[in-house]
This record gives sequence, structure tokens and C-alpha cells, in this order.
Amino acid sequence: MILRRVMEHVRTQNWLAVAIDFVIVVVGVFIGIQLGNWNEERGAAERERMMLSELRQELAISVQRTRGRINSFEQVAEAGERSLAFLSSDEDCGSDCWAVLLDMFHASQWQTTAVPRTIFEEMRREGLPTSRDVVAAVSAYHFRNDILITTGSIIPEYRTLVRQRIPVEMQEHYWNACYFIQEGWELYVQDCPEPVAPEVSRLAVEAIRAEPDIALTLTEWIGFIVSFPSDLQQEITMAEEAIAEVDRELERLK
Repeated sequence: MILRRVMEHVRTQNWLAVAIDFVIVVVGVFIGIQLGNWNEERGAAERERMMLSELRQELAISVQRTRGRINSFEQVAEAGERSLAFLSSDEDCGSDCWAVLLDMFHASQWQTTAVPRTIFEEMRREGLPTSRDVVAAVSAYHFRNDILITTGSIIPEYRTLVRQRIPVEMQEHYWNACYFIQEGWELYVQDCPEPVAPEVSRLAVEAIRAEPDIALTLTEWIGFIVSFPSDLQQEITMAEEAIAEVDRELERLK
């Protein structure tokens, strides 16, 4: 329609009308482009808000799992300290050799401290978040987590030595009744029932006590693991700072 009108004005040499038509076309194209850009920006902002909400949830899950792991490592350290006290003494395990073995098994536990990062990595591939404060806070938290992953990546020698001396039937029972995974962290049951005759537990304790390297490697392992809960608590603090930055950005993008 506009083209026919322009051609008609050209034929009649109505140049003022041609100029007006030209301006109308240019303004229309400009408005169309601006509307397209506005819709694109609005869509990008909405996607960022959605992904920031998912990032917040990812960080919150990380905090929850880390709190659970703190409890797990505290259990490991406590069981290790009781085991060291027993190995350092001349006491007999008496009628409770299974409890001694259970402590020694709990003390051999190890688990990764890695936290989920899928959402943040996806955002970074898309050039998000646009907030440098959010990027810096989450990156610092992940860097801290990388340090703990590296620090705890070596499986303790004690784990191998003590498990080599615990009968397979006891280990099978342990995994079925004395150990659970809940929401990304490990739970160790202190009062799970004895799976064998008391004499079998006694023989296993004696075999462990006869190996001097077990006490030495347990000392090394527990000396390392006792500091892990406080390290993980510092990591939680950094995660909470990152969550606060995400909350501020979500508020800004409303």
C-alpha cells in the first residue's frame, strides 16, 4: 500500500508527499527494530532471572549437602579418636569387640566434598550472570571448594590397612545396615547389630591391633580430618555470601 502511494506521488511529482512517505517508512522500520530489540532484551532478562533463581537453588543445595558432610566428618573423627584410644591402651575389647570394629570402620570413611555446579557453568557459557559481583562471589566459592577437593583427594592408607583385616561378611553387613547416603552426604549408624559371633569380632580386633602401621596411619588420617569440619564451615560462609549476591541481583532485575 505504501509503495503504491509513493509511486502515485512520484508520477504526480508531489515531492513533499514522497518525502513524508519516506520519513514514515524510516520511522516505521526504526520502531520495528527497537521493538524487536526490546523484546529480545526482555526475553534475555527473563532468562537470566530464571537462571539466577536456579543458581540460587543450586547454591542452597550445596550448603545443605556441606552441612551434612560436616556431620559425617565429625563422626569419622570421633570414631577415629575412640579407635586410637583403644589401640594405644592395653585394654581388651571384652564383650564389645563389635563396637570397637564399628568405630574402626567408621573411622576409615572418606567422601568427596565436590558441590554441584551445572547451572553456574551453563550460565558462564552464555555470558551470564551479567553481574560481576555474582560471578566473583560464586567463582570464589567454587575455588575454595576446589582446594578442599584437592586436599581431600588422597584416600587414607589407614582405610586400606584396616579393611584388609575386617572379614567380608562384616563389611557386607556394614554397607547394608551401618551406612546410608542421605541427600548427598553419608550417615554412619553407631548402634547397628553385630552380624557375627562375638569371637569372630574379637579375632578381627586382634588382627588389627597386631598391625602397628594401622595405629600410625590412623593417627595421620584423624590428624588431618579433624580440621575438615571447620574448613567446610568456612566454605558454607562463602556460599551464603554468593547467595546474598544472587538475591541482590534478583531484586535489581525485578
